[in-house]
Amino acid sequence: MFVGAGLAPARAGHQGRPYADTAWVWRCRWGRGLPPPRRDNSFHRRLQSRRKSIRLHPSVYREPGRAYSVTIGTAPRRPVFANLNFGLQCVEELRRIRETTGARVYAFCLMPDHVHLLVGVPHGSSLPALIGAWKSQCYREWRRIGRRETFWQRSYFDHALREEEDLRVVTNYILNNPVRAGIVIRFQDYKLCGSLEFDL
Repeated sequence: MFVGAGLAPARAGHQGRPYADTAWVWRCRWGRGLPPPRRDNSFHRRLQSRRKSIRLHPSVYREPGRAYSVTIGTAPRRPVFANLNFGLQCVEELRRIRETTGARVYAFCLMPDHVHLLVGVPHGSSLPALIGAWKSQCYREWRRIGRRETFWQRSYFDHALREEEDLRVVTNYILNNPVRAGIVIRFQDYKLCGSLEFDL
């Protein structure tokens, strides 16, 4: 499993505050003399304008081995994953779900206010079940650090990969989200992205 390394760790005593570790994103850029990161508003505009997202037939979400690219937003654009310790715990919850269900986690990228996943559905489960379980575990951790407000958007975007789509190409695209956002120069420098399947 790979998780990028090289960013400044969270400061002691700030683990329970969701905005406390925003500085780890900014320090990463300022240390290289780069301008502040750009905010991509397009994802949030799409999510707000399409509350009732289009879904495939339920049977599609239960096809064993089917891979899905999923994007989940926070509400209202709350940068909960700027809290690095909280984000790392959510990555651990993703690992536990993989171990207990047999799901494949080809790529994950927890941006400050939304998440990208590339997951494979195991036999006997479904995409909504996997995503729902992970969101619930993250919220349970959120409450454990003393927060009570909800932060997930009610829905999410998903794309069922076609047979001709290359998993490694989609994985690389997801991992490079922090690079395109201007947060880091290399995705390897972003602590909250990686793969539980590929040797990166």
